[in-house]
Amino acid sequence: MELRDVLVNLTSAGYFLIVPFSSTAEDKPLILVVFTLLYVCGGLVNVVSIAVILRDHHLHTPMYFLLCNLSIVDICYTTVIIPKLLDMLLSGNNSMSSAQCFTQMFFFFWTGSTEDLLLFAMAYDRYVAICSPLHYPTILSRSNCILMIVSIWLCGCLNGFFLLSSFTGLSFCHSHTIQHFFCDSKALTKISCGGNSLFTIVMCIEFVMFGVCPFACTVTSYVKIINVILCIKSMAGRKKAFSTCSSHLNVLLIYYVTVAVVIVTPTSQHSDLVEQVFTLLYTTAAPMVRKAIVTLHDNKELCVRNFLEDSVIIGCINEGNDEKYRNTISDFGKWSESNNLVINVEKTKEMVIDLKRNKMAAVPIRINGREIDQKVNTYKYLGVHIHDRLEWRLNIDWLCG
Repeated sequence: MELRDVLVNLTSAGYFLIVPFSSTAEDKPLILVVFTLLYVCGGLVNVVSIAVILRDHHLHTPMYFLLCNLSIVDICYTTVIIPKLLDMLLSGNNSMSSAQCFTQMFFFFWTGSTEDLLLFAMAYDRYVAICSPLHYPTILSRSNCILMIVSIWLCGCLNGFFLLSSFTGLSFCHSHTIQHFFCDSKALTKISCGGNSLFTIVMCIEFVMFGVCPFACTVTSYVKIINVILCIKSMAGRKKAFSTCSSHLNVLLIYYVTVAVVIVTPTSQHSDLVEQVFTLLYTTAAPMVRKAIVTLHDNKELCVRNFLEDSVIIGCINEGNDEKYRNTISDFGKWSESNNLVINVEKTKEMVIDLKRNKMAAVPIRINGREIDQKVNTYKYLGVHIHDRLEWRLNIDWLCG
């Protein structure tokens, strides 16, 4: 069934009336100001976050790539809901056509599903960074991250269409008034007078696929992360390791708590108001809060990085031309930095093998802007003692001793 056919079946109701927060004429200016501020502030926060991540090449990592997409989702969330609400408040016309209602619902489902999968992907990123740091650059390579993001957005889109198709059997006999600030699925089913069986089945599948499974996998990931952190002997090491995932853990708690309250709120006299308040929290307020949490933690967060050890660069310098040798060192430093690998320049050593009488003047070597201070005559590599004069007495003495 195509999306056009679904909308044709759904538009038999004609129109709906949106009543936000059981508002009266006196409440509309306050609601207008609140939602305008939320939309403007949330949009600015997310746009600034995206701009900072794109401009700073140090932030071109898988975690910030996911965070950038999460900012895009937050912008879509509020854009799907708030502009239409502001239009209704300013014009005084609270009616919304069925086509507009279900189109808004489709994009809300799309962004909601995408957000859920992105949060799970961020949990997986932290799991790999803490539990398998040596495989982190390979598992979450640039190509794998792009493939993962495209799959997440595509799955969110397909899921939005799947959820929307479950409304084809709904009929509206008594009321077209939706007690919400947008065309919400739960509020819509409350005013329907039949055809809820398909919607109930789809929501059960949805709850398992996009609720229980991601939540269970996320919890499992953090259980393993905590076990790895507890194995770290020093308290300082534990604190640094936990700081890499604490901000994401706080974001998950805010998201799941607000969504759970909306889902499990029982029907009562004030249930509509409670649902709207918590929906407002996780669609507009929560994105700004989690951006603040991530930003504050990033100021003191230590990225999980691995130090390169037992790496040797060998270069042959002909007729004093060492340009190729220096370019190789420079490229190696850039590759290490892009793959979250740190070269400890203070422990890096340089040995020059020059058997000529007139030795070439040694020019200091730099790695990532820092000069290598240690010049050595001997170096042990893979169990072999190498001398700059190619004398093997030291290695023989070590083998025989």
